[in-house]
Amino acid sequence: MAEYRLTRGSAVVRAADGAEIPDDPRNTDRQAYAVWLDAGNAPDGVDLALLASAKTEAIETLYAGRLLHGFDYGGKRFELDEASQGKIGDLATASGFFALGVGGVTWDPIPFVAADNSVQVFATAADFIAFANAAKLATQALFARRYVLKTACRAAATAEALDAIDIEAGWPDL
Repeated sequence: MAEYRLTRGSAVVRAADGAEIPDDPRNTDRQAYAVWLDAGNAPDGVDLALLASAKTEAIETLYAGRLLHGFDYGGKRFELDEASQGKIGDLATASGFFALGVGGVTWDPIPFVAADNSVQVFATAADFIAFANAAKLATQALFARRYVLKTACRAAATAEALDAIDIEAGWPDL
């Protein structure tokens, strides 16, 4: 392992402390790096695992944002974050029990809060089950895009291949 490591930009990273040294000839750390190079040393290449990790974190951030943005259903937008998914799943289970006539479960119309804080009332169990199914399909579509992007990051063999992965493109339009 060399004392320095290249980055995708013009900065280098000092291995001893992880300091990023800018490409500025007035910087004393950059001057020390130049002396080190002049002595015949060579820096390590770009840390592909670190780049892949950063890109994967960016994918996770996009995924979380898209879940929060949610999906359109019945002219309203509904969030798909973890808490919303849990509520939808719990209510779908109760709706299914009612629809199947299990255990004396009664039906009261379910009010559900949309992303704009308006209330959507699902008058029948079948209405809510259809909504829950749409939410499940939307969540699965987002999960699938996230999976494809993260798999591509893991498979990238070079920094250039990793850079070529457009994490903004290809998300489903919900």
